[in-house]
Amino acid sequence: MNENYKINKNTIYIEDKKMNFNFDIAQVVKIESLYIVRLEIPQNLEKEETGYDQVYAIDVGGNIVWQIENPIKAYNLNENSQGYMYFAKSIYTYVKYEEKKLYAHTFASMCYIIDPETGKIVGEIEVR
Repeated sequence: MNENYKINKNTIYIEDKKMNFNFDIAQVVKIESLYIVRLEIPQNLEKEETGYDQVYAIDVGGNIVWQIENPIKAYNLNENSQGYMYFAKSIYTYVKYEEKKLYAHTFASMCYIIDPETGKIVGEIEVR
């Protein structure tokens, strides 16, 4: 399988397929047959406009396999229950795959451990 991909602003090209997103692509991490795509959400947008859980897995056919799980739903929280506004901590700034774990880092020192097959949050680490 050809693992090459190209990015042009909000479009990723994988083999002969392309996938468009509403925002520019900031990062792509390749995991086996999936491409983990993190979008760059402009900070000046209101959370209702962004869809703020901006990490997706797409397959070689250009299909969305999953969108990252929302921490509010995963932990049954309200937006201020951890002492911060969810929007500020939910915009992911970096994703990495290391030792068979997918990590999604946020603005405010939170790192969620993500199941790379489902996009579900399986843990969290506070990073200082």
